[in-house]
Amino acid sequence: MLSLIDVSGMENAPHVLDRWWVLENGGYTSAPLANTRFTYRDSEWSTGTNTITEGALQLERMTNVWNMMPTATNTTTNTLDASAQPLIPSFWTAAELTAPLPVELLSFTGERTSDREVLLHWTTATEHNNHGFEVWRMIEGEDEFTEVGWVDGAGDSQQLINYQLPDENTATQTSYYQLKQVDFDGQHAWSPMIAVEGARTLVNLVLYPNPTRGEFFIQGDRSTWSAVHAVDAHGRVAAQWAPDARFDASALPDGTYVVVVTLLDGGQAHQRLVIAR
Repeated sequence: MLSLIDVSGMENAPHVLDRWWVLENGGYTSAPLANTRFTYRDSEWSTGTNTITEGALQLERMTNVWNMMPTATNTTTNTLDASAQPLIPSFWTAAELTAPLPVELLSFTGERTSDREVLLHWTTATEHNNHGFEVWRMIEGEDEFTEVGWVDGAGDSQQLINYQLPDENTATQTSYYQLKQVDFDGQHAWSPMIAVEGARTLVNLVLYPNPTRGEFFIQGDRSTWSAVHAVDAHGRVAAQWAPDARFDASALPDGTYVVVVTLLDGGQAHQRLVIAR
């Protein structure tokens, strides 16, 4: 049994459309972003105990919590449009946006900065009674969101504030993020969901000779490379080469290294190299 609770934690049934939609994603390995249109009847918002202003209807999606989605509402055609949302299995309905959010969130974005980290950014225009932000993440294939971070809010503010949070994330699948903005009195509101691409799978290089006395070769198309370096057992960069250079490691002490090739598209490939004389 699904129920709708508003941002104050109160039952919101009189402001909810009398219709539910069930969305399946068709078994995609990687859920695509899609523009989705939902159609309703006039009797579904104006019937019974409903006290809905039709033009204020906004789509809500249930994953493990209800989330209000950015919606284009057309009262002439009785349609509700959601743009660029991931096609994940979920329940949908529509509710009237009756209460302003305690924080005016201008933007929320995320970008993968490496195969180990995602950097999240968000900006607020105004804040009132804002204790802070919980950051929640769900990796494709998981059933629910998990809290992965917290950032203190400004309390009260009438100016632009930029926030960011790095998230250690090595998942190769798409990751979905949401902000849960929390007031000092415990009330909260959810941001729209965003999607961030998965980490690229690292490809092993072919190095020869390996072990080597110093000089070695790398098999592959050098025109796709941007840099080459070797990392020692302590994680330090021990040597660097241009992609079109001879790979001469004779100045390095004997030992085991990891040779990393950075590709022009930002991906990386790596392989262990043993120097033994």
